[in-house]
Amino acid sequence: MRRYTITRKIMAASLLCILAAGTSATVTAPAHAAAGASAPSQVAASPRPASPAGDGARSASPAGGGGRSASPGSATRALGPTCIGSPCTGRDPVATRCVRDARTHSTYYRPGGGPRIRIRYSSRCHTAWVLQGAGTPGLRAAIQIRNGATYVVRSSGHRTTHTRMVYSSLPYRACAELRSGRWLCTDWM
Repeated sequence: MRRYTITRKIMAASLLCILAAGTSATVTAPAHAAAGASAPSQVAASPRPASPAGDGARSASPAGGGGRSASPGSATRALGPTCIGSPCTGRDPVATRCVRDARTHSTYYRPGGGPRIRIRYSSRCHTAWVLQGAGTPGLRAAIQIRNGATYVVRSSGHRTTHTRMVYSSLPYRACAELRSGRWLCTDWM
């Protein structure tokens, strides 16, 4: 009886390891342990990774694979942006990974000197933000939504800084503080 209990514990531990690893397997009880046992002699385990949609549906393993396999696009989905469109408004372009496909839409130079500002645009996220170059510490740049929020960033002096993002379908403009303290803004885009 003691040998049966130990074998059963080993089988249970093996099954837990298989489930934790996410592989498909069939665990069969040894013949000497299954003789006269009331428990089923075969336990089938075939966990599948959850679908990328997160709806609880399971995706099937490839034929003959027997183990976990990532779908072809799963790596790019995992590295894609964390927001698209208006949910990105007010969020950081680096943290949301919108910066990865960003292009410079326009570049502006401050009259009288100071760090240049660039309007950056992400086509995947449909967002825009202002990137301020390194330069005079303390000068500010901003991106402003018409009838909405304004996101301001202050120059650190030694590295580029960026504002929060705005949804590019909304009318927005970039503004830069001059050394005199006045603000100079672009036209609405």
